[in-house]
Amino acid sequence: MRILFSSRPSYGHVYPMMPLAYAARAAGHEVAFATTGTFLERLARLGFPVRPAGISIDDAALRLIAETGATGFPRDERGRPDLSFGGRMFADVLARATTSDLLELFDAERPDLVVYEQGDLGAGIAAGLVGVPAVLLGISPQWPDALVEQHLRPWLDGIWADHGVERPTVDAAFGDGYLDIFPRALQEPSVVAHPHRMALRPVPWAEPGSPLPHVPADGSRPLVYVTLGTVVANDDVLRLVLEGVASLDAHVLVALGAAAGDLGALPDHVQVQAFLDQSRLMPAVDLVVHHGGSGTVLGALAHGVPQLVLPQGADQFVNADLLEAADLAQVIEPHDLTADEVATAAKTALAERRPAVDAVRAEIAARPSPAELVPTLVERFG
Repeated sequence: MRILFSSRPSYGHVYPMMPLAYAARAAGHEVAFATTGTFLERLARLGFPVRPAGISIDDAALRLIAETGATGFPRDERGRPDLSFGGRMFADVLARATTSDLLELFDAERPDLVVYEQGDLGAGIAAGLVGVPAVLLGISPQWPDALVEQHLRPWLDGIWADHGVERPTVDAAFGDGYLDIFPRALQEPSVVAHPHRMALRPVPWAEPGSPLPHVPADGSRPLVYVTLGTVVANDDVLRLVLEGVASLDAHVLVALGAAAGDLGALPDHVQVQAFLDQSRLMPAVDLVVHHGGSGTVLGALAHGVPQLVLPQGADQFVNADLLEAADLAQVIEPHDLTADEVATAAKTALAERRPAVDAVRAEIAARPSPAELVPTLVERFG
């Protein structure tokens, strides 16, 4: 079977797809990727055929900022990203570009199945227009129905209408199948009950050769892992966070991600590295202090690691709200973020036990792996 994976070029969008792509390739299927930017080269180095399609999230944001006259990515009075701007960016600007490019690609070569991630909704539309089955891989918890109808549906319907379809037979927000890597506690009840939903175990992935720093083996002090992600991390926030966690009697490992690394002098028990292989590090961690990115959220839950979440942008506020409501993590909002708050919350998180975390960990472990799910996809959509 020929399977095309479609994703926007960002770590948090491409990496969640990799375990399923590898599993499909190992099962003997022809697997290719449609994306753009530096990830074309990255994926080609991993042996996947690549097809240029769509634009990057940064380019989409710049286009929309220029069109609307905004001075940057708008935020509300709480410092959270404006949903109407974000919804239009993903469901209009990005989706239109992907739809257009994939339709041209499908004229030349038509896959048997399209697998697209949640930020690449145009792939679901393009597949629907040519009659190719399309499966959406969720990389964030789904928005409530009311927010989808308000901020996504009008733009998606506009793209369908531009191609002469007034009543689409495919809902791009769910595809012909919806691969759900999130525990039930982090999804709306309507999503859990959706007939297209297929539960999938989230499997962390890192590029071969990703570094793992020395992890102290004496066990005399807890290990705290700090990351603010690969998109919105910045030195100012990271310096404040490190001031807080450095006061703990703990070993601290820091992944810079998008931060530049101008952090000043740090104590010996704080170790900094540009990137870390989070999948290999997580089993040894006692606390994760992070931005609320989906990959880090799921990695911590899968290993039962306590979390202190400091949302900064993108979907991180949605994740933080859901984690807090389900009693799965502590959260500090941007306007409350101080070094003292971080130190106090981190100390509490290291000492407490949340039974809800144990239940979610068991749920994740019981789900089918990507390799176990591939035959199901072939049977349903091949």
